[in-house]
Amino acid sequence: MYLAVAGITWGEGLWPHVAHLGQVVLMMAYVATVTTALAHPPYFAGAAAVRAATAAVVMLIEPVSAVLLLAAIAGRAPAESRVRR
Repeated sequence: MYLAVAGITWGEGLWPHVAHLGQVVLMMAYVATVTTALAHPPYFAGAAAVRAATAAVVMLIEPVSAVLLLAAIAGRAPAESRVRR
């Protein structure tokens, strides 16, 4: 997985090609720090409060539910992968 991401980064470039690079970098830093810091404590507190089997199922279903929720909010199906073959 990491090699695939590294290959995409190598081919496309690490930094986005936009006019306001500083704003993009600040938004990336915000998403990486603030939203993650707010989401992880309740997520793992909830996982610690239930049985191990229930926590495992919830953690496996969470990415699928995120994609379905995004599709419902965006109003369209998720696009196919854009990885070059």
